Amino acid sequence: RVADPFENDLGDKPGVETDGDDFKDPVDWLVDENRKEHRTDMYEQKDLIVRRAGVVKLKVTFTREFNSAGDTLRLEFKTGKAPAIQYGTMATVDCKEDGKLDKTGWSGSLEVNKETINLEINIPPNAAIGKYSVRLSLRTLLEDNSINISSSSQPSIYVLANPMSELDTCYAKTGLFNKSEDFLDEYVFNDVGAIWRGSVNNFGPKKWIYGQFQEPVLDLVCHLLANDHRTAKASGGIWLRDLIKLVRLISSNANSCNFAGVLQGNWSGE
Repeated sequence: RVADPFENDLGDKPGVETDGDDFKDPVDWLVDENRKEHRTDMYEQKDLIVRRAGVVKLKVTFTREFNSAGDTLRLEFKTGKAPAIQYGTMATVDCKEDGKLDKTGWSGSLEVNKETINLEINIPPNAAIGKYSVRLSLRTLLEDNSINISSSSQPSIYVLANPMSELDTCYAKTGLFNKSEDFLDEYVFNDVGAIWRGSVNNFGPKKWIYGQFQEPVLDLVCHLLANDHRTAKASGGIWLRDLIKLVRLISSNANSCNFAGVLQGNWSGE
């Protein structure tokens, strides 16, 4: 289902929404710090790129002091054409002041320092892969028992799989290398390798540039994921969370024979 507006302990009536009047723009998403922590700083594009099964930090400053008794801070994340909580393509995170994060799901904690809030958002290990739109909202219970909602659209973030976390299905518990770092260097961070080509009597390797960190490769892949007919409906989220299904989806989108994919084969010899 799609979440109703602010189903929390402040009640479920929508309230009066304003366009980010309580926020001092811009929100500091600590892009460099987060990219380094999530080991995505090798990407040429300068957007916030993070990994699931990880924590994102940000800093929010308000035009007034945050009131823990009457204020609720929420982040809303959406990806795909038909975002739905049920299928993992939409998440609403109400940040709590207890400092605890639920590592199995979307969760948030906050630390209050007068008008400045330090936030931590946990991305679950089965989160959908792709480009997310983000909206930040402050819900305030007023003295007359009415509710004011101040909302602000935020820059998009990119969520990738996390081979460094044992919680993600792409984590290699055993493999060809004795050290996990060697495995990561070869299969995740290496952008140059070789392909094997030739015939049975004449064969050998050829240098191949993967270019996965070049701009705009990540954006193009996310575009393919979001515009595939299998992800266009709400239940399409299962294709973006399951990495086996995700690989099949990308593979079929690369072939022009399948739904006008990217690459067209040429076997003419010309």
